[in-house]
Amino acid sequence: MRIPLALLCAAAAFAAVESPQAPSVWEEKLARGNEHWRAGRYHLAESEYRAALELLRHERNQPALAITLNNLGEVSYELGRYREAEKLLRRSLQIWEHEFGPAHPALLQPLANLASVYAALRNYGRAEQLRRRAYELAQASGSPEDAVRALHHLAVAYQARGKHDQAESALRQALAFWSTAAAPDRVEQGALWNNLGTLYGRTDQLTEAVSCFERALDSWQGVLRWDHPYVARVLANRAAAHWKLGRKERAQADFEQALRVAESELGPDHPFTAEILLNYAVVLRKSKQKRQAREYEQRGKAILERSARDNLSSYTVDASELR
Repeated sequence: MRIPLALLCAAAAFAAVESPQAPSVWEEKLARGNEHWRAGRYHLAESEYRAALELLRHERNQPALAITLNNLGEVSYELGRYREAEKLLRRSLQIWEHEFGPAHPALLQPLANLASVYAALRNYGRAEQLRRRAYELAQASGSPEDAVRALHHLAVAYQARGKHDQAESALRQALAFWSTAAAPDRVEQGALWNNLGTLYGRTDQLTEAVSCFERALDSWQGVLRWDHPYVARVLANRAAAHWKLGRKERAQADFEQALRVAESELGPDHPFTAEILLNYAVVLRKSKQKRQAREYEQRGKAILERSARDNLSSYTVDASELR
């Protein structure tokens, strides 16, 4: 699960600021952006991060700039603007490498985030390369929690390239770690269960897939609100599994809820909204609701066509990958 850098290396960042006014204002805006991010309010988070970036325009605070670029890049990714996200995250990573060298733990999150962008752009080889680098760095210089999160990211890369056995082993190893941790990361656990469920879905182990999706939602009870975009992604995945199992009513209910959240929280033109529309159209057509199915299919295709133009790349939505 990708989480924004919450004031990473804040002390080092503040020490580098020359203006006495910028730190507190920048910190306030970044904190508000992080709060919106955790709640899945990405448009509001983007507004705060852009305001934070503007405060740094005339500053020489490179760590603060790297943090802000990273967070803004993550939001751009979530909003489906992948080329923009790539530029922001590459710049953030370059700053960290210049400031601390190529083997500092501060690079872990920028590496993971940039890898996610390359995966969305279907450059799976580059994504796996970055995730492997992050995993090796976490093993050498990070905490045990850093290492297991990096292993999770690497498992996602394995899964994207069809390395199912390696992906399952890595996901199971990460789940085992959090199951015995003194302070388990429940958001991370939910993402792991979701990705394991996706893996089972792709290998036609559908009953197991549904069980994993339900465990993902259970992990997020009381942690994420019911209309958080992450929850919608799991609902869409569970809907697809229900449909393949012949559970038409359950599939339709999950697609309905996922679509409401996606349109409300991500927007009617987001690629994830398109994925739900296209998958739901199949269910509606099979259920003899042909007019609505045709409408959803046309909307979904139009969104993906615009997304491909915006990102200068053909793009197939895979909302199952929660990082």
